[in-house]
Order: sequence, then C-alpha cells, then structure tokens
Amino acid sequence: MVSCSAVTKVYATERGKIEAVKGIDLAVPRGQFAAVVGRSGSGKSSLLAMIGGLSRPTTGRVEVEDTDIWALPDGGRAQFRNRRIGFVFQFPSLLPTLRVVDNVALPALLGPDRDVARAYAQASDLLAQLGLADHMDAYPAEISAGEQRRVVIARALINAPSLLLADEPTSDLDEETERGIMEQFRAMNCERGVTVIMVTHNLRLAEQAERIVHIADGRLAA
Repeated sequence: MVSCSAVTKVYATERGKIEAVKGIDLAVPRGQFAAVVGRSGSGKSSLLAMIGGLSRPTTGRVEVEDTDIWALPDGGRAQFRNRRIGFVFQFPSLLPTLRVVDNVALPALLGPDRDVARAYAQASDLLAQLGLADHMDAYPAEISAGEQRRVVIARALINAPSLLLADEPTSDLDEETERGIMEQFRAMNCERGVTVIMVTHNLRLAEQAERIVHIADGRLAA
C-alpha cells in the first residue's frame, strides 16, 4: 500500500538547514493499522505529509498503491490525493461558512465526474453512521470539538479512500471523545479495509494499532 524509499526532508530556515527526515525506508501493507510515534520534532508529521502528497521529499521515493505520487504532475497528484487518500488532521480545518453536510460532501464535488445528489446522499449517510444526523445543517462553530472531528472523519471517507492518514487526531479531545474517535478508526480499518497510518505522541493510543513505528531524530528507531 505505502512504500517509502530513502526518504529525506530538509527545510531551509533563517538558522540554516534543518533535517527533519533522514533517509527513512518504510513499508505499510494494505489493510494495516500503523501508529507512528515519536517526540515532538522527531519528523513523524513531516513523513506523513510526504506520504500524503502534501510536502515533497527532498530526496527519495514515495509510492502509494504502486504509484510514485511525486512523479505525478500537480493536478494528477491532487486528483490522486482526493480520490485515494483521506486526511484527519490535528485541527478540524472545516470551512466555517459551510454547513456540516456541505463540508463532508465537498471532496466528492471536486472533479469532472461529480454527482451532486449522490455526494449529498453519501455525506448524509456517513454523518448518520457517525451519530451526527441531527447536526447536518449546523455550522462548524455550532458543534463541539469532538463532533467537528467526527465531521472530519466523514469528510475523509466520502470518496471511499484506500488509505487514511491521521496526524495527532485526538490531541485536544477528552478521553471519552478520544475513545470514540479511535473506535471509528478501528472500524474503518477492520470493516472497510482502509489502511490507517496515525501519527501520535501518545503511546496509550498507539498500542491500539496493529503496528507501532518509532521515529527519533528523523530516523526509524529500533
């Protein structure tokens, strides 16, 4: 599903170059739930961004489903990302001027083959599955942080992606809400067969994954 070969990421700053990722080789097979753990600044979020086609590697190769995503043109990579990868970020990043159902439907409305009626039907179904049937017409500011995170999960699933990338998805949530989010991730993985890669600094959460990948100072740790 995911293959990283000798991947590096170097950032140019006023203080000079910073090596965030230093030659990582990583393979995540289809259907696996992997947790990437490490201290803040260890390079785990930089690695996830490269896997997701959001941040270009300085060197190395990233393949998702046998596609070298960084060899694609910008438009092709954006389309691949939209159709094959779902994202759940640390912050909800919902569009505040759109209703909950609009936010969820939006990724399905991007591209030439969009079907508005189908997109909204799928969005409504996903929100109902996540216990948000009563909040479809609400705006993001009108629902709780945990409910916003569930909206983001629905949005991530709208195009039936084969890969879900989650970056510190429960960092600002209470324990009960955190538990619910993790249950959703496990359900996506077990019932839908979605490959999940989750970045977290929380070892207690990581232990719920099938596999734990440790990163320290930009490198895979033993």
